[in-house]
Amino acid sequence: DASGGGSKLGRGGMETKLRAARLLAVCGEMTIVAHARRHRLPDLLAGEPKGTLFLPRGKRMGSRKRWIGFASPPRGAVVVDDGAVKAIVTLGRSLLPAGVTAVDGSFSIGDVVRIADGQGREVGRGVCRYSHDDLTRIMGQSSPAVTKILGIKAQEVIHRDDLVLM
Repeated sequence: DASGGGSKLGRGGMETKLRAARLLAVCGEMTIVAHARRHRLPDLLAGEPKGTLFLPRGKRMGSRKRWIGFASPPRGAVVVDDGAVKAIVTLGRSLLPAGVTAVDGSFSIGDVVRIADGQGREVGRGVCRYSHDDLTRIMGQSSPAVTKILGIKAQEVIHRDDLVLM
């Protein structure tokens, strides 16, 4: 019902408002969508039941995680297998090279990349600890194999502290 492109007075319509409310909910913030002419801010702050309240989905997201997830454009994508999806989503673990099945785009160490499952759905975003070229060489490999291939100690592709789930 909310789809559509706004009106002659506005550009985004309800769909854009709902997308913004969803993003804020993921960040741990409460949002109220209300009619600007009918619902005065002091009334809303006083708790009057006007507009639609969107509650946060979890605890408040810190500024670094907000930057990773929403403010920094991804430079590429990392496709992961089902085991890696379970590890990062359900178990709260870091992404290891063994779970990576494909690499897309051109990125460097420290760039934000999308994390996608085998069907192309975005699972999250994170700061990558390998360049595109190195990750292409080590994807699907165990930590001892990564150490042999690159000649340096293996590390996470994306550490859980640098990972935002979508």
